[in-house]
Order: sequence, then structure tokens, then C-alpha cells
Amino acid sequence: MSVKFPRSEVVNGLKILEKTTDSYIQMFEIDRANFMLNAELGILEFYFTRDDVKHTATLPIQILGTYNETTHIWKWAWDNPSIPVAVQQLSQQLKTSCPKCDALTTNQFVIPSTKVWDLVATAVHRTGYSGAYRCPNGNLSAYVLFKEVNLS
Repeated sequence: MSVKFPRSEVVNGLKILEKTTDSYIQMFEIDRANFMLNAELGILEFYFTRDDVKHTATLPIQILGTYNETTHIWKWAWDNPSIPVAVQQLSQQLKTSCPKCDALTTNQFVIPSTKVWDLVATAVHRTGYSGAYRCPNGNLSAYVLFKEVNLS
């Protein structure tokens, strides 16, 4: 299967992601902060220190899918029994939004690592989410989307 996404959707999604990432770098150092993904609670937390005070940025998330860096296989969250159903809803929404889109309806497929962010950007464009994060764990990465952040 050849994985292609509408160029305008990719470009728009990447612009949204760039703007959000720039904002979150300033807000809580998303590019350097330690993080913890808690799929059961549906949150991604970042831990950072500013002016010698420890802070937490908490983001409610939806898991889009996982990517295996070794096999180059993308697996949608909607078809992954190890991902809680509550955080699969966005991926399920994408699947049903375009029943003729192979890349959105095929449970897993090979995709070059250079195209994974195109997939994520397309999801951002189609869903109204404003941010994404790659949560690596060994050779497997979960890709999550979020809309808001709560600082404490």
C-alpha cells in the first residue's frame, strides 16, 4: 500500500504543530522536559523546573497509534488492544471519517519514518487537535495528540 496524504492537509497540520510546539517550548520546555505517558488516565505529563521551582504540565491526550522504528510498521490505536479504549476514540473517529482512505482504515502498514509526521499532521488537520508528541519506548513510539495544557 502506498501511503499518501493530501499535501494541503499535511502543510496545514505541520503549521499548526510548529506553532503549538514553539508556544510549548516557551511555556514548559517541551523539547527538554522529562515526560510520562499515562494511557490509563489519558494524560501526558511534562516535568520541568523554572526559577528553582518544580512544575508539571499536564495534557489530556488521545493516542493516534504506534510506530515501530525497526520494522517501520504503523499500527492505529483503534486496533491495538493494549491501548485503553478511552484514548483510542480519536483514531476511531479518523477511521470512520474516510472509509475509502486506505491509510486511515488499514489497521497496520509499513510507512517510512520520514512520512510518520505527515500522517500525524494530517490527523491534526482533520481533527482540530493542536499538538502532537512522540513518546518513545525502546524501538516503539506512541504518537499522541492533545488540545490543551494545564500547568501546576
